[in-house]
Amino acid sequence: MNEIRHITTNKRNCLTKLCLDTKVEGWAVYACLQPLVAKFMKKTLVFKIAFLINVIIIFTNISFAQNKHSGQTVYQSTDTFLIDQFQSYTVIFLGEHHRIKEHAEFVSNIIPILHSNGINLLFSEFANYNDTRLIDSLITAQEFNFALAKKIQFQNAWDWGYKELVDIYYAAWKTNQNLESNEDRFRIIGLENYQDSLILDQEKFWAYLIDSISIKQNQKSIVYCGMHHAFTNYKQPYVVDDTLKGFVNSRVGNYLYRKYPLKVETILLHAPLNGINWGTLVIPFDGKMDSLYNIYSVNSNPIGFLTENLKYGDFKLDNTFYSIGYPNGSINDLCQGYIIVKPICKLNQVTVIADFINKSNIIETRKIAEMGDLSIEDFNYYIKVWLQEESDSLLELKKKFCN
Repeated sequence: MNEIRHITTNKRNCLTKLCLDTKVEGWAVYACLQPLVAKFMKKTLVFKIAFLINVIIIFTNISFAQNKHSGQTVYQSTDTFLIDQFQSYTVIFLGEHHRIKEHAEFVSNIIPILHSNGINLLFSEFANYNDTRLIDSLITAQEFNFALAKKIQFQNAWDWGYKELVDIYYAAWKTNQNLESNEDRFRIIGLENYQDSLILDQEKFWAYLIDSISIKQNQKSIVYCGMHHAFTNYKQPYVVDDTLKGFVNSRVGNYLYRKYPLKVETILLHAPLNGINWGTLVIPFDGKMDSLYNIYSVNSNPIGFLTENLKYGDFKLDNTFYSIGYPNGSINDLCQGYIIVKPICKLNQVTVIADFINKSNIIETRKIAEMGDLSIEDFNYYIKVWLQEESDSLLELKKKFCN
């Protein structure tokens, strides 16, 4: 079987060169496979059957690869995909499942790529707008101040002390080092503003910030937030006691889509979806997204693609919360673009910062948390426990699906 794997790998490499960038003519495929076929015609019947099965799989994959020539789905590296999308849109919502290590790391990794392509605004659900000046000072300083980065994260949410979110500030800081005086600095602008009790509709406020700082200034931006905030044309079901009562049309993406339908786009990061019963998790689209990643990812790197040309029947929202009120709903209803950073079996939860609650913020933590006179150790313990509770559903899903 090791020999079969070796041979089929050679065939894939050969056909990839022929098929991904040019239309494949019959003679070219024959020229590629003929030496391999001749070599193995003398093998056993079992070997020949295994060989032919792999050939069939490869030709199936070729049909996908040729989509780029027939106006159908094109699977790209995420660097290329995101920058291509900014040719058509001013604001791209990048919606995540929350607390996924690989998703936060992905955001850190794309910051220098965005900057090198003239995109220098990242709006974040995981920072406060009131801390914008602090963030600017942090990511433009000569040295990175990890304590200040943790403080900014703490002021957003005392119980979200996650290393990967703090690392996003470091990525922005690193990008801003050694720039020429005429080069624009990369900026991170928080969206949260819970400290202002006069703002009753937080998401409308988010929309106002993005509109005034990005769209009206003709400054392209990416918005990193939970997937439900990121919905633009899709209206989330409003369910009470298992009964559909209507649809939510007041997400930040909804607000901006109504005003600028041609300037905003939703791209979702691949993750489990909520099941029909909220709180349960399901594998989206019966694992087909994970299969696409296994086919098209190069060196296990993320891939991105538009959803409009995916085969409709294969990517329906069946068995998910998002199908409620959408009897024929598909992935194209949820979003316009999709990024697979890793298959679900390789997704992990974020990392808790060990000393996130400490002497410098314990008094403020007690005030905000309203959990009594707990100790520093108690608060750090609860951060870990609450993350573990969130992790349990993902771990249970991985046990079922990945085995």
